[in-house]
Amino acid sequence: LKSRERCEEKVANDYGGDYSRLVDIVRASIVVADEDQLISVAEALLKHAVRLKNRFKEPPFTGYCDSLFNIEIDGIICEVQLHASAIVAHKEDNHKYYCFFRSFFAGNVEASKKRIELLEKCIDHNANVQTALEEMLKADDGEVIKDMFDLVKEMGDWFLCELLCRRLCELRPECLGCKNNLANVLDGQGKYVEAEMMHRLCWEAKKKELGEEHPDTLTSLHNMVLALGNQGNYAEAETLYQQCWEFRKKTLGEEHIDTLHTLNNIVEALIRQGEYAKAEVLSRQCWEVMKKTLGEDDPDTLRSLNNMALVVDNQGNLDEAERLHQQCWELRKRTLGEEHPDTLQSLQNVTYASFHQENYAKAESLSRQCWEAMKKTLGEEHPDTLAAFHNVAHTVSRQGNYANAEQLFRLCWEAMKKKLGEEHPVTLNTLNDMAVVIDDQGNHEKAVVLLQECCEARKKRLGEMHPDTRESQDALAKSLRNFSV
Repeated sequence: LKSRERCEEKVANDYGGDYSRLVDIVRASIVVADEDQLISVAEALLKHAVRLKNRFKEPPFTGYCDSLFNIEIDGIICEVQLHASAIVAHKEDNHKYYCFFRSFFAGNVEASKKRIELLEKCIDHNANVQTALEEMLKADDGEVIKDMFDLVKEMGDWFLCELLCRRLCELRPECLGCKNNLANVLDGQGKYVEAEMMHRLCWEAKKKELGEEHPDTLTSLHNMVLALGNQGNYAEAETLYQQCWEFRKKTLGEEHIDTLHTLNNIVEALIRQGEYAKAEVLSRQCWEVMKKTLGEDDPDTLRSLNNMALVVDNQGNLDEAERLHQQCWELRKRTLGEEHPDTLQSLQNVTYASFHQENYAKAESLSRQCWEAMKKTLGEEHPDTLAAFHNVAHTVSRQGNYANAEQLFRLCWEAMKKKLGEEHPVTLNTLNDMAVVIDDQGNHEKAVVLLQECCEARKKRLGEMHPDTRESQDALAKSLRNFSV
């Protein structure tokens, strides 16, 4: 039997979620020694087959050759695989590599072909991959290192991207493009302070060299503001994004991809400030233009769809939000692969939708799946991984397991304080929810102290009218009533 894990992977990546297309759950193999046996067995199987996939005639890009016969037995479609013994021996020696690359190249056919072409360009197919990468990082061939960077960047491997970028910066110390790439990679790993400093350096250099309104200068400004926003400085980020957007509309046009990128980021800044109605108008505008100019499956279009779904979710339109989050997740799985950071972000948002619909058991299962995948892909201390950890704790608390939830929130809070700082809005989210769980367990005095701390920090960082600040004020009022009883 094909494993459940592999079935789910295949349905997600190859069949668009349609389980009815699985015809190889029950399967068997026949191995033949030579060509005469191959022909004889194939002729016998053809008499009973309802479908044949002849991969001797048309091998997949991996080069592996066999024939797959689908045969109906008692109403169930089964698969009989016909192999040549020499090819099977080679497959057994290299199956671990097949499993790795099957996952690594998950996504649509065009994306996989592009990645393979880049890999072939960078690494000799006879070389050991790890050894080749180590040698590349010691070498002086900047072009090969840049090609490999392009490959691993597309796959979202930020750690390896950083190693490659730092080597490029050593080889090309005056290259602003190399410094800009390094800053982007640092941002992708959640190293926001270092990323902002690097982007600011590039922005100042480009302003001096090219002028304030040059497209390259605006790219550096845009990226610097992204790192600024990721540190929780949402209002300042929105103001600078607006400035960048006006410049880009003027110099590039309203439908240029860079202009749309900035519009997307304005939407994200508005969401983080709780300005959902304004964000929805801009997100729908951005999504429609991107669909028209880039196509529905383009990663930038999907980012815009993701933002629109978040806006709809935060306004309480739960059914539409779930549909949009699910749509974005399915498209990202198909185009980027299941473990790409953007795909995992969409899975996290599907979790939010289930949570907001009070389907807490489903939300917990999805949030744990997302957390485990992010730990593997991004690392345990990445801000996105910590956000997923927070969601696990939140779903546990909503099912009444307050003691366990408090323990999880506390671990998450300590990690967030270390990674993001005590007053980062995301850290304060966890502090607030931990305090609520403490109050739910009857420790009202302790909860009041923590909620007062959270209220003051949120007022200072987000403003008195921000939804998160009001949430803490309401929780504090409730805890004070419980404390006085």
